[in-house]
Amino acid sequence: MVEILQPEGMASVFFSNDGSEAVETALKLSRLYWKSKGQPRKTKLIGRHHAYHGVTYGALSVAGITANRTLFEPFVGDVYHAPAPYVSHCAFHGPTTGCTYACVAELERMIQFQDPDTVAAFIAEPVQAAGGVIIPPPDYLARVRDLCTRYHVLFIADEVVTAFGRLGTWTGSRYYGIQPDMMTFAKGLTSGYMPLGATAVSGDVFDTITSQAADGPEFRHGNTYSGHPVACAAAIANLEIIEKEDLATNAQHVGEWMGQELKVLSEAYPDAAQYPGCIGLLGRIEIVPGKADKPGQRALRVAQKMKERGVIVRTAQDILTLSPPLIMTKEQGQDIIDALRQALVEEMAQL
Repeated sequence: MVEILQPEGMASVFFSNDGSEAVETALKLSRLYWKSKGQPRKTKLIGRHHAYHGVTYGALSVAGITANRTLFEPFVGDVYHAPAPYVSHCAFHGPTTGCTYACVAELERMIQFQDPDTVAAFIAEPVQAAGGVIIPPPDYLARVRDLCTRYHVLFIADEVVTAFGRLGTWTGSRYYGIQPDMMTFAKGLTSGYMPLGATAVSGDVFDTITSQAADGPEFRHGNTYSGHPVACAAAIANLEIIEKEDLATNAQHVGEWMGQELKVLSEAYPDAAQYPGCIGLLGRIEIVPGKADKPGQRALRVAQKMKERGVIVRTAQDILTLSPPLIMTKEQGQDIIDALRQALVEEMAQL
Protein backbone atom coordinates (compact mmCIF):
# COMPACT_ATOMS: atom_id res chain seq x y z
CA MET A 1 0.00 0.00 0.00
CA VAL A 2 2.75 2.45 0.91
CA GLU A 3 4.51 1.70 -2.38
CA ILE A 4 1.31 2.26 -4.38
CA LEU A 5 0.57 5.50 -2.52
CA GLN A 6 4.02 7.11 -2.85
CA PRO A 7 2.71 9.79 -5.29
CA GLU A 8 0.16 10.81 -2.64
CA GLY A 9 2.88 11.01 0.03
CA MET A 10 1.50 8.31 2.30
CA ALA A 11 3.97 6.75 4.75
CA SER A 12 2.02 4.27 6.88
CA VAL A 13 -1.30 2.39 6.87
CA PHE A 14 -3.66 1.35 9.66
CA PHE A 15 -6.04 -1.48 8.70
CA SER A 16 -9.64 -1.92 9.79
CA ASN A 17 -12.68 -3.82 8.51
CA ASP A 18 -14.57 -1.42 6.25
CA GLY A 19 -14.91 2.15 5.04
CA SER A 20 -16.83 3.39 8.08
CA GLU A 21 -14.06 2.18 10.39
CA ALA A 22 -11.41 3.63 8.09
CA VAL A 23 -13.07 7.06 8.31
CA GLU A 24 -13.57 6.71 12.07
CA THR A 25 -9.83 6.01 12.37
CA ALA A 26 -8.94 9.11 10.33
CA LEU A 27 -11.18 11.37 12.40
CA LYS A 28 -9.67 10.12 15.67
CA LEU A 29 -6.17 10.47 14.23
CA SER A 30 -6.87 14.08 13.26
CA ARG A 31 -7.73 15.02 16.86
CA LEU A 32 -4.85 12.98 18.25
CA TYR A 33 -2.45 14.64 15.79
CA TRP A 34 -3.19 18.15 17.04
CA LYS A 35 -3.03 17.11 20.69
CA SER A 36 0.36 15.59 19.94
CA LYS A 37 1.38 18.90 18.33
CA GLY A 38 0.47 20.75 21.51
CA GLN A 39 -2.69 22.30 19.99
CA PRO A 40 -5.53 20.58 21.88
CA ARG A 41 -8.09 23.23 20.84
CA LYS A 42 -8.02 21.96 17.24
CA THR A 43 -10.91 19.50 17.48
CA LYS A 44 -13.51 20.70 14.95
CA LEU A 45 -14.27 18.65 11.85
CA ILE A 46 -15.73 19.86 8.55
CA GLY A 47 -17.59 17.65 6.10
CA ARG A 48 -19.73 18.56 3.10
CA HIS A 49 -23.37 18.48 2.02
CA HIS A 50 -24.32 15.30 0.08
CA ALA A 51 -21.27 13.47 1.43
CA TYR A 52 -21.25 9.81 2.41
CA HIS A 53 -18.54 8.60 4.79
CA GLY A 54 -20.09 5.60 6.52
CA VAL A 55 -22.54 4.62 9.25
CA THR A 56 -20.60 4.73 12.53
CA TYR A 57 -21.28 7.82 14.64
CA GLY A 58 -18.14 9.75 13.76
CA ALA A 59 -18.43 8.91 10.05
CA LEU A 60 -22.14 9.71 10.00
CA SER A 61 -21.49 12.98 11.82
CA VAL A 62 -19.25 14.32 9.03
CA ALA A 63 -21.51 12.88 6.31
CA GLY A 64 -24.03 15.14 4.63
CA ILE A 65 -26.93 13.05 3.27
CA THR A 66 -29.88 14.23 5.36
CA ALA A 67 -32.01 11.10 4.98
CA ASN A 68 -29.18 8.98 6.40
CA ARG A 69 -28.73 11.24 9.41
CA THR A 70 -32.15 12.30 10.70
CA LEU A 71 -33.15 9.19 12.64
CA PHE A 72 -29.82 8.91 14.47
CA GLU A 73 -29.29 12.41 15.86
CA PRO A 74 -27.69 13.87 17.91
CA PHE A 75 -24.22 13.32 16.49
CA VAL A 76 -20.63 13.92 17.52
CA GLY A 77 -20.08 17.55 18.54
CA ASP A 78 -17.90 20.15 16.84
CA VAL A 79 -18.80 19.01 13.31
CA TYR A 80 -19.78 21.42 10.53
CA HIS A 81 -20.72 21.09 6.86
CA ALA A 82 -19.60 23.09 3.84
CA PRO A 83 -21.41 23.24 0.47
CA ALA A 84 -20.68 20.53 -2.07
CA PRO A 85 -19.18 21.47 -5.46
CA TYR A 86 -22.44 20.48 -7.15
CA VAL A 87 -22.17 22.43 -10.40
CA SER A 88 -25.56 21.48 -11.87
CA HIS A 89 -27.41 22.13 -8.58
CA CYS A 90 -25.30 24.88 -7.04
CA ALA A 91 -26.75 27.17 -4.39
CA PHE A 92 -24.48 29.99 -5.55
CA HIS A 93 -25.13 30.13 -9.30
CA GLY A 94 -27.53 28.91 -11.97
CA PRO A 95 -26.87 25.87 -14.20
CA THR A 96 -25.83 28.07 -17.14
CA THR A 97 -23.84 30.69 -15.22
CA GLY A 98 -20.62 28.73 -14.88
CA CYS A 99 -18.69 27.79 -11.76
CA THR A 100 -17.49 30.64 -9.56
CA TYR A 101 -15.86 28.40 -6.90
CA ALA A 102 -18.10 30.11 -4.35
CA CYS A 103 -18.21 26.82 -2.42
CA VAL A 104 -14.45 27.13 -1.84
CA ALA A 105 -14.90 30.69 -0.63
CA GLU A 106 -17.64 29.48 1.72
CA LEU A 107 -15.35 26.81 3.13
CA GLU A 108 -12.71 29.47 3.80
CA ARG A 109 -15.30 31.71 5.46
CA MET A 110 -16.36 28.76 7.62
CA ILE A 111 -12.78 28.04 8.72
CA GLN A 112 -12.21 31.71 9.50
CA PHE A 113 -15.47 32.00 11.43
CA GLN A 114 -14.79 28.87 13.49
CA ASP A 115 -11.21 30.08 14.09
CA PRO A 116 -8.49 28.06 12.31
CA ASP A 117 -6.87 27.35 15.69
CA THR A 118 -9.90 25.17 16.54
CA VAL A 119 -10.35 23.27 13.23
CA ALA A 120 -8.70 19.84 13.06
CA ALA A 121 -9.63 18.41 9.67
CA PHE A 122 -11.67 18.65 6.50
CA ILE A 123 -12.90 15.43 4.86
CA ALA A 124 -13.96 15.04 1.23
CA GLU A 125 -14.54 12.36 -1.38
CA PRO A 126 -12.73 13.28 -4.62
CA VAL A 127 -16.02 12.43 -6.37
CA GLN A 128 -19.09 12.27 -4.12
CA ALA A 129 -20.31 8.83 -5.09
CA ALA A 130 -23.33 7.92 -2.94
CA GLY A 131 -24.54 11.53 -3.05
CA GLY A 132 -25.16 11.18 -6.79
CA VAL A 133 -21.71 10.99 -8.44
CA ILE A 134 -21.10 14.71 -7.89
CA ILE A 135 -18.06 15.53 -10.01
CA PRO A 136 -16.24 18.68 -8.84
CA PRO A 137 -14.89 21.41 -11.12
CA PRO A 138 -11.32 20.62 -12.26
CA ASP A 139 -9.52 22.93 -9.80
CA TYR A 140 -11.81 22.48 -6.81
CA LEU A 141 -9.77 19.93 -4.85
CA ALA A 142 -6.50 21.74 -5.51
CA ARG A 143 -8.01 24.96 -4.17
CA VAL A 144 -9.36 23.18 -1.10
CA ARG A 145 -5.99 21.52 -0.51
CA ASP A 146 -4.39 24.97 -0.62
CA LEU A 147 -6.93 26.31 1.89
CA CYS A 148 -6.23 23.47 4.30
CA THR A 149 -2.48 24.03 4.02
CA ARG A 150 -2.75 27.77 4.62
CA TYR A 151 -5.01 27.39 7.65
CA HIS A 152 -3.21 24.33 9.09
CA VAL A 153 -6.21 22.02 8.69
CA LEU A 154 -5.66 18.34 7.91
CA PHE A 155 -7.12 17.18 4.58
CA ILE A 156 -8.70 13.71 4.65
CA ALA A 157 -9.48 12.20 1.23
CA ASP A 158 -12.20 9.56 1.49
CA GLU A 159 -11.20 7.21 -1.33
CA VAL A 160 -13.43 4.26 -0.38
CA VAL A 161 -15.11 4.46 -3.81
CA THR A 162 -12.61 6.35 -5.94
CA ALA A 163 -9.38 4.41 -5.30
CA PHE A 164 -7.81 1.40 -7.04
CA GLY A 165 -8.70 2.19 -10.64
CA ARG A 166 -12.29 3.41 -10.44
CA LEU A 167 -11.51 6.86 -11.92
CA GLY A 168 -8.94 5.52 -14.38
CA THR A 169 -6.08 6.16 -11.93
CA TRP A 170 -4.91 4.46 -8.74
CA THR A 171 -6.62 7.11 -6.61
CA GLY A 172 -8.96 10.04 -6.99
CA SER A 173 -6.37 12.26 -5.31
CA ARG A 174 -3.91 11.36 -8.06
CA TYR A 175 -6.55 12.09 -10.70
CA TYR A 176 -6.95 15.61 -9.31
CA GLY A 177 -3.26 16.10 -8.55
CA ILE A 178 -3.39 16.56 -4.77
CA GLN A 179 -1.58 15.11 -1.76
CA PRO A 180 -3.89 14.67 1.25
CA ASP A 181 -2.73 14.29 4.84
CA MET A 182 -4.77 11.12 5.24
CA MET A 183 -6.66 8.76 2.92
CA THR A 184 -9.35 6.17 3.63
CA PHE A 185 -9.99 3.00 1.63
CA ALA A 186 -12.20 -0.11 1.47
CA LYS A 187 -14.34 -1.51 -1.41
CA GLY A 188 -11.77 -1.72 -4.23
CA LEU A 189 -9.00 -2.73 -1.84
CA THR A 190 -10.24 -6.34 -1.96
CA SER A 191 -12.90 -5.89 -4.67
CA GLY A 192 -15.35 -7.02 -2.01
CA TYR A 193 -14.02 -10.57 -1.71
CA MET A 194 -13.10 -10.00 1.94
CA PRO A 195 -13.93 -7.14 4.35
CA LEU A 196 -10.97 -4.78 4.74
CA GLY A 197 -10.62 -1.06 5.32
CA ALA A 198 -7.48 1.07 5.51
CA THR A 199 -6.42 4.52 6.67
CA ALA A 200 -3.19 5.84 5.18
CA VAL A 201 -1.31 8.78 6.71
CA SER A 202 1.49 11.08 5.62
CA GLY A 203 4.94 10.93 7.16
CA ASP A 204 4.21 14.06 9.17
CA VAL A 205 1.05 12.58 10.70
CA PHE A 206 2.73 9.25 11.45
CA ASP A 207 5.87 10.76 12.98
CA THR A 208 3.94 13.30 15.06
CA ILE A 209 1.64 10.72 16.63
CA THR A 210 4.18 7.96 17.24
CA SER A 211 6.83 10.27 18.69
CA GLN A 212 4.52 11.87 21.27
CA ALA A 213 2.93 8.80 22.89
CA ALA A 214 3.57 8.82 26.63
CA ASP A 215 4.13 5.07 26.93
CA GLY A 216 5.79 4.50 23.57
CA PRO A 217 4.57 4.72 19.96
CA GLU A 218 1.03 3.45 20.55
CA PHE A 219 -2.25 4.39 18.87
CA ARG A 220 -4.95 3.35 21.35
CA HIS A 221 -7.48 2.36 18.74
CA GLY A 222 -8.41 -0.79 16.85
CA ASN A 223 -11.06 -3.40 16.11
CA THR A 224 -11.05 -7.11 16.84
CA TYR A 225 -10.36 -8.04 13.22
CA SER A 226 -8.25 -5.05 12.16
CA GLY A 227 -5.73 -6.19 9.56
CA HIS A 228 -7.02 -9.76 9.53
CA PRO A 229 -4.44 -11.89 7.67
CA VAL A 230 -6.98 -13.56 5.37
CA ALA A 231 -8.43 -10.20 4.34
CA CYS A 232 -4.91 -8.82 3.78
CA ALA A 233 -4.02 -11.84 1.62
CA ALA A 234 -7.11 -11.17 -0.50
CA ALA A 235 -6.11 -7.51 -0.82
CA ILE A 236 -2.58 -8.38 -1.97
CA ALA A 237 -3.94 -10.77 -4.62
CA ASN A 238 -6.54 -8.22 -5.73
CA LEU A 239 -4.04 -5.35 -6.03
CA GLU A 240 -1.70 -7.57 -8.03
CA ILE A 241 -4.50 -8.33 -10.50
CA ILE A 242 -5.45 -4.65 -10.83
CA GLU A 243 -1.83 -3.84 -11.60
CA LYS A 244 -1.08 -6.83 -13.83
CA GLU A 245 -4.21 -6.41 -15.96
CA ASP A 246 -3.92 -2.60 -15.93
CA LEU A 247 -7.55 -2.23 -14.97
CA ALA A 248 -7.18 1.49 -14.28
CA THR A 249 -6.34 2.10 -17.95
CA ASN A 250 -9.29 -0.06 -18.98
CA ALA A 251 -11.55 1.98 -16.71
CA GLN A 252 -10.23 5.17 -18.27
CA HIS A 253 -10.79 4.07 -21.87
CA VAL A 254 -14.13 2.33 -21.38
CA GLY A 255 -15.25 5.15 -19.09
CA GLU A 256 -14.55 7.75 -21.78
CA TRP A 257 -16.68 5.73 -24.18
CA MET A 258 -19.46 5.32 -21.58
CA GLY A 259 -19.49 9.06 -20.90
CA GLN A 260 -19.87 9.82 -24.61
CA GLU A 261 -22.74 7.34 -24.89
CA LEU A 262 -24.50 8.85 -21.88
CA LYS A 263 -24.15 12.29 -23.42
CA VAL A 264 -25.69 11.09 -26.68
CA LEU A 265 -28.61 9.62 -24.74
CA SER A 266 -29.22 12.81 -22.78
CA GLU A 267 -29.22 14.83 -26.01
CA ALA A 268 -31.61 12.38 -27.68
CA TYR A 269 -34.08 12.43 -24.76
CA PRO A 270 -33.69 15.87 -23.13
CA ASP A 271 -37.16 15.69 -21.55
CA ALA A 272 -36.20 12.51 -19.71
CA ALA A 273 -32.45 12.63 -19.05
CA GLN A 274 -29.97 15.46 -18.44
CA TYR A 275 -26.57 16.36 -16.96
CA PRO A 276 -24.51 13.31 -17.84
CA GLY A 277 -21.15 12.96 -16.18
CA CYS A 278 -18.51 10.25 -16.08
CA ILE A 279 -14.93 9.86 -14.82
CA GLY A 280 -13.46 6.45 -15.42
CA LEU A 281 -16.10 3.84 -14.63
CA LEU A 282 -18.09 6.07 -12.29
CA GLY A 283 -20.94 7.82 -14.06
CA ARG A 284 -24.28 9.52 -13.58
CA ILE A 285 -27.29 10.59 -15.54
CA GLU A 286 -30.10 12.72 -14.16
CA ILE A 287 -33.66 11.61 -14.83
CA VAL A 288 -36.09 14.50 -15.34
CA PRO A 289 -39.25 13.87 -13.26
CA GLY A 290 -42.59 13.66 -15.05
CA LYS A 291 -45.19 16.30 -14.24
CA ALA A 292 -47.02 14.02 -11.80
CA ASP A 293 -43.88 12.51 -10.24
CA LYS A 294 -42.48 13.14 -6.80
CA PRO A 295 -38.67 13.52 -6.60
CA GLY A 296 -36.98 10.25 -7.43
CA GLN A 297 -40.10 8.40 -8.65
CA ARG A 298 -39.23 8.41 -12.32
CA ALA A 299 -35.63 7.46 -11.62
CA LEU A 300 -36.86 4.43 -9.66
CA ARG A 301 -39.08 3.41 -12.58
CA VAL A 302 -36.20 3.71 -15.03
CA ALA A 303 -33.94 1.72 -12.70
CA GLN A 304 -36.57 -1.03 -12.40
CA LYS A 305 -36.95 -1.20 -16.19
CA MET A 306 -33.18 -1.53 -16.51
CA LYS A 307 -33.12 -4.26 -13.86
CA GLU A 308 -35.71 -6.21 -15.83
CA ARG A 309 -33.19 -6.12 -18.70
CA GLY A 310 -30.39 -7.44 -16.51
CA VAL A 311 -28.71 -4.14 -15.55
CA ILE A 312 -28.51 -3.00 -11.92
CA VAL A 313 -28.08 0.73 -11.25
CA ARG A 314 -28.39 2.74 -8.04
CA THR A 315 -30.65 5.76 -7.63
CA ALA A 316 -29.94 8.87 -5.58
CA GLN A 317 -33.15 10.87 -5.81
CA ASP A 318 -33.36 11.75 -9.54
CA ILE A 319 -29.85 10.51 -10.31
CA LEU A 320 -28.97 7.12 -11.78
CA THR A 321 -25.43 6.19 -10.77
CA LEU A 322 -23.34 3.72 -12.72
CA SER A 323 -20.35 1.91 -11.23
CA PRO A 324 -19.69 -1.19 -13.37
CA PRO A 325 -16.80 -3.65 -12.87
CA LEU A 326 -13.34 -2.40 -13.87
CA ILE A 327 -12.98 -5.37 -16.23
CA MET A 328 -15.96 -4.26 -18.31
CA THR A 329 -15.50 -4.06 -22.09
CA LYS A 330 -17.26 -1.64 -24.43
CA GLU A 331 -19.30 -4.54 -25.74
CA GLN A 332 -20.54 -5.32 -22.24
CA GLY A 333 -21.06 -1.64 -21.58
CA GLN A 334 -23.33 -1.47 -24.59
CA ASP A 335 -25.80 -3.65 -22.67
CA ILE A 336 -26.02 -0.89 -20.04
CA ILE A 337 -26.54 1.83 -22.66
CA ASP A 338 -29.15 -0.22 -24.53
CA ALA A 339 -31.08 -0.99 -21.33
CA LEU A 340 -31.07 2.70 -20.38
CA ARG A 341 -32.17 3.76 -23.86
CA GLN A 342 -35.06 1.29 -23.89
CA ALA A 343 -36.14 2.35 -20.41
CA LEU A 344 -36.15 6.01 -21.45
CA VAL A 345 -38.14 5.22 -24.61
CA GLU A 346 -40.76 3.46 -22.52
CA GLU A 347 -40.93 6.38 -20.11
CA MET A 348 -41.36 8.87 -22.92
CA ALA A 349 -44.13 6.74 -24.46
CA GLN A 350 -46.09 6.90 -21.21
CA LEU A 351 -46.16 10.70 -21.06
